[in-house]
Amino acid sequence: MKKSFVFACFGAFCAVGAWSVSAAEGVVTADVLNIRTQPDLKSAVAVKLDKGFKVEVLGESGDFVEIAIPVTEPVYISAVYLNEGKTTAPLKMYTAGSTAAASYGVLPKGSEVKMLEIDRYGWAKIEPPAGIKLYAAKRYVAVTPDAADLEELFAELAANISKPGATNVLIKEKLTSDFELVDIDPPEIGMAIITGLRSLRWSIDSLGVTKSESAALHFTVRHVGSQTGEVSVNEEIEYSDDEQNEVKFPDPKVYVDCGEVVHPEPEPEPVEFSSAPCEEQVCYDMGELSLNAQGRLVELGLTLRSVCPSRRVALGVLLEDGEEGGFRSFKAFVIPAQCGKKCRDIRVEGIRFVVPDTRCHCLSRDFTARAIANYMDTDAEL
Repeated sequence: MKKSFVFACFGAFCAVGAWSVSAAEGVVTADVLNIRTQPDLKSAVAVKLDKGFKVEVLGESGDFVEIAIPVTEPVYISAVYLNEGKTTAPLKMYTAGSTAAASYGVLPKGSEVKMLEIDRYGWAKIEPPAGIKLYAAKRYVAVTPDAADLEELFAELAANISKPGATNVLIKEKLTSDFELVDIDPPEIGMAIITGLRSLRWSIDSLGVTKSESAALHFTVRHVGSQTGEVSVNEEIEYSDDEQNEVKFPDPKVYVDCGEVVHPEPEPEPVEFSSAPCEEQVCYDMGELSLNAQGRLVELGLTLRSVCPSRRVALGVLLEDGEEGGFRSFKAFVIPAQCGKKCRDIRVEGIRFVVPDTRCHCLSRDFTARAIANYMDTDAEL
């Protein structure tokens, strides 16, 4: 199984200039904030504002703050009802030149507007009229009545935004005992090496110092544990860089289904005995032994693919050496029904044949094995 590992994205940004603030201003703290036409998460999104954008806060409404429409956002109305910069009828205001776009509300008849342009479909783009109110989630807008506090908040945001990436990045990852590393794909950025059965090291000279960058590492793991179902891949990840950035890593999980293992024949019963110290010859009677293990022992195994639940399987295996008058033997088994909720593979192991040796045991022998299987249970009506 192959695991994809994406750890961070850094960007270099321009410096932030001076700020002028007033007592009714706030700042967007989310990376991207939806600004809606009503104080409701189900209402239409009028505009999206980036982190650090200043807004004029007019009041509060439940979990939302009421803000004035940003002056940078265009408003569209029908140009048919405009005459010398005034509306000749009540007009709906839209976020785009289409009646399917979100509406800002109605502009009263006789309102003066500053028209910016008219498109070929008859939509007039105007500057936002005063009084348009929009709504943003309160927890993502930092509002303060004190200008000094707001300046401090902007300074903190600017410092975070303009942080110059990371240098001498080192990532050490250790897998859980359920997995082993098989291979690593060469990363596009940096160098990655396997340092142990369950560990790797990824080093990057610089990331996001001169431009926005992301880095990804792909590697293949083998499941070696006994745990099945949803299994965590990582035991721990260590991260460090010269800038002391803090990076949070996800906890990837994979679903493991190893199927079932069936042993159709029991293992031979062992007989235990001991010898005295310095005794060079030991004689011991192992008792009676049924004739099921004479000559050369051939043990076969196979996997039954996609066996449906609650249905037994009849399995037949034929082994022969292909010589005239040679060895030819057939065995049949009943594989118990599996109790899962879906089809799954079943591993069958320990299918043993005792092959008499008519020639010297040290000579090689060629064998041919064939297997056939079918369900024993059916709901068909004949």
